[in-house]
Amino acid sequence: MMPPSGRHRSSLVGPRITTITSATEFDEAYSKIALTFEPGASFGVHERPRRDPEFLRLMRLLGLSSRGVILAVITGLLITVPTTAAAVLTAIFVEEVLRAGNDNWIVPVLVIGTVVLVLSFALTLLQQLLLTRVRIVVSIRMSATFLSHLLRLPIRFFDARSPGGLVTRVQLNSQLAGLVSGQLATAAISALTMVIFAAVLIVVSTPLALAAIAMAALNAIALVAVSRARIAVNQNLQQTLIQLSGYTFLGIGMIDGIKATGAQDEYFARWAGIQARAVNAQQRLGVLTQGLLAVPVLLASLNVVVILGLGGMLVITQRLSLSELIAFHVLAASFFAPIGQVVSVASQFQNASAWLMQIDDVLQQPTAVREDEPVKVATGKLTGKVELKDITFGYVTTDPPLVENLSLVLEPGARVALVGVSGSGKSTIAGLVAGIHEPWSGQILFDGRPRAEVPRAVMTASLGKVDQSIMLFSATVAENIALFSEGVAATDIATAANDACIADDIEAKSGGFAHVLSEGGNNLSGGQRQRLEIARVLASSPTILILDEATSALDTITEAQIDSNLRRRGCTCLIVAHRLSTIRDCDQILVLENGKVIESGTHDELIRHRGRYLDLVSHD
Repeated sequence: MMPPSGRHRSSLVGPRITTITSATEFDEAYSKIALTFEPGASFGVHERPRRDPEFLRLMRLLGLSSRGVILAVITGLLITVPTTAAAVLTAIFVEEVLRAGNDNWIVPVLVIGTVVLVLSFALTLLQQLLLTRVRIVVSIRMSATFLSHLLRLPIRFFDARSPGGLVTRVQLNSQLAGLVSGQLATAAISALTMVIFAAVLIVVSTPLALAAIAMAALNAIALVAVSRARIAVNQNLQQTLIQLSGYTFLGIGMIDGIKATGAQDEYFARWAGIQARAVNAQQRLGVLTQGLLAVPVLLASLNVVVILGLGGMLVITQRLSLSELIAFHVLAASFFAPIGQVVSVASQFQNASAWLMQIDDVLQQPTAVREDEPVKVATGKLTGKVELKDITFGYVTTDPPLVENLSLVLEPGARVALVGVSGSGKSTIAGLVAGIHEPWSGQILFDGRPRAEVPRAVMTASLGKVDQSIMLFSATVAENIALFSEGVAATDIATAANDACIADDIEAKSGGFAHVLSEGGNNLSGGQRQRLEIARVLASSPTILILDEATSALDTITEAQIDSNLRRRGCTCLIVAHRLSTIRDCDQILVLENGKVIESGTHDELIRHRGRYLDLVSHD
């Protein structure tokens, strides 16, 4: 919030809205309570990293297709030749045919004029084809770079943003590429042609040329003044549209829960509130945009008045011929035409700046994957030893840690279970071992090495995690198990399906492993989806397996069979379970409370201890 910035208005700035009100409205709504801040002892000044102006950054995107841009620029400059020739032909027609009555010039002027028109059309068409190619290339490269970077970001980035908002950001790359390689590139090329036309106008008549240049400068000043008012409103609109997209995505994703609880009206009310804010912002932006578009219309009329008025005086004083005035008027129309394109770009420039901010929110985040080559290990897969040393972690750095000074060792082939009430830190520890979260302090070692020293290929082939977040896509069963990996053999897929006790269900469907699943696996039961997720992880034959409520939807018989198959594979297992019957035969059971181990031992040892574990078992 800002106090009255003048005698008549105040600016209210917030995370969702930015509005300008009158000083009277501000005084009526102001509660007379304000928060003030003073720097503390640990306060430090950090300079924001310097960024290039948005215009330069947008123009730099055209470098993704530099060859096409160069050809488009050359073509745009060549278009000035037939345009200038048309003005010269017009002057000749007026001077030789209309004034002198020379019939011999009619046919040559018409023939040459036709050739000039055809040449102008051909060059314009070629330029648009080149810019279309530039748009496609820029869009592909921008989207590929963006998505590649997005996939390499740490999980905490995704925890802080909605899926719908991220999907919108992916789409913004194509929209931004279209704007940059379309309107912006065309306007930039037209600006270059303005320089050429200005030089030609000076040759025809210096006084008139100076007047035209002055009017063009007046146009630019007026456009800048009007467009500044759109910046805050446009940024607010873009933020609201992303929020609307995310909330719409959320509603569609949880439609089953919304219908089951009868919350359609409540969801719609919230969605409509966001939609209303978006519509209001669009209306405010529309008013400013119409003002921006109206300015050049007025100035275009003034251009004609100034040129004809001043030019008429020059003709009367015989400092300029009538044919030269007409030729100047034709060239001036081409000189002023790019201003309309600049207006269009100016009205979209704030959109591009807002889009660029949303895209930068992703591209400027540091990736979780090291760019340098990690230290090699001797074997193709890890042996399965995992060691946690004094691990401390929390989701919010300003809150107390959820896990504090935790130490744990899993020997190769060991089966260790984590139990405890909800919120005790079981899934958090599983996420730390899986690499989803990074500990605040401490080390997680694999075969005695930190994760950063193990090549990614070795780590991904050695470690697998199954939880209740099951994601299946519309493709064959085999493709869902392989999960985009072409290196998974059909025999590995079949073996994984057998060990996950899902092979019989697959074969019973038409096409077997070639059966196409619906989006989200909606043509499967909950237990089938869970077993398919287990098969997906087993297909890479991991040596370390993390099971976070991985069999919660299965019956005890199927669960026991899968457990037996996992034992036969001999992989190290870290198991998170609320149903304690699934972990009775684990080598070690850790009882967690508030992120700390309060009991540990085998099932029989903990029962004899008659502590917290016994309470959990008695309520199972």
